[in-house]
Amino acid sequence: MVRRITLFTDGAARGNPGPAAIGIVIADEQRNEIEAFGETIGHATNNEAEYRALLRGLERAARHANEIEIRTDSELLARQLNGAYQVRAANLKPLHAQARRALAQFKRATIAIIPRELNRRADALANQALDARSQTKDEGRMPSASVVRPSSAPLVLIVTGAPCAGKTTLARRIAQEFRLPLVAKDDIKESLFDSLGWKDRAWSQQLGRATMRLLFYFVETQLAAGRSCIVESNFRAELATEEFRALQARHNFVPLQVVLKCERGALAQRYRARTDSDARHPGHVDHLVGDEELAAINNRDYGAMDLGGQVIAVDTTDFEKVDYAELFRAMESVLDFCESPV
Repeated sequence: MVRRITLFTDGAARGNPGPAAIGIVIADEQRNEIEAFGETIGHATNNEAEYRALLRGLERAARHANEIEIRTDSELLARQLNGAYQVRAANLKPLHAQARRALAQFKRATIAIIPRELNRRADALANQALDARSQTKDEGRMPSASVVRPSSAPLVLIVTGAPCAGKTTLARRIAQEFRLPLVAKDDIKESLFDSLGWKDRAWSQQLGRATMRLLFYFVETQLAAGRSCIVESNFRAELATEEFRALQARHNFVPLQVVLKCERGALAQRYRARTDSDARHPGHVDHLVGDEELAAINNRDYGAMDLGGQVIAVDTTDFEKVDYAELFRAMESVLDFCESPV
């Protein structure tokens, strides 16, 4: 038996909840692999799969060492076990208790959050197990709706705010943390630019209207499959509220709005800095936006829509002061509620 090992774990669910699998990598102090495997675990949420991966990894690791360093890309899992986050979801409480007991058998145990790219091996093993499961299904046979549809209403996490408030950056961070698909306005619009070309403000605005139709279409495809998702845009309450209400009427979902607030001076400064950089797609033709038009854009109402559900306001005037850990804690109860079985 070696003295100390490192355990890399990853859990994945397709559909959240849906068919799920785990990936386990156990390495010695020189990072030589001792064990590495993936296996399916039936039907689970992403968070349940993360806990199940840890429990399976700890079970195997106990055969090799009495000191363990755990590496995970799940901030929720690590912070719940370290005590920074409370465990409010009923479906996670027994898994959390099991994990605490399993950790107690080691002389020394630590858990740390790592970027997803450093956990690719465990992630690949989990996804390979899911792929193998799919390949063993009878040819032409589709899973039933009860297999892929969540048992509770899916979540639509709406990230909104003025242009240059930091919506895309924040939405991508949330998508990575909670492993939810992201439908982002500029991703769609820039794809249209690449396909159809670009020229002036009128053309950009015309493609903008088409982009919004596609954005709601993509969100609806996720909801039709019973999947939670994130949608990001500079939604104007007077225009988008009815669109979301109509979507709610067709597909019952739980809304969670994250509204970004930023001082107008900072917005204008960022807009001009972005225009002068090479980071922005040229199709937006931001250099054609004058000061008066920019002021009018920033004066529009990008606040919360009347959809019910929880609203979280985030001040992004200074990005360095955004407390992501606190933000994720605020989201956790809603996200876990939508993932909990009835």
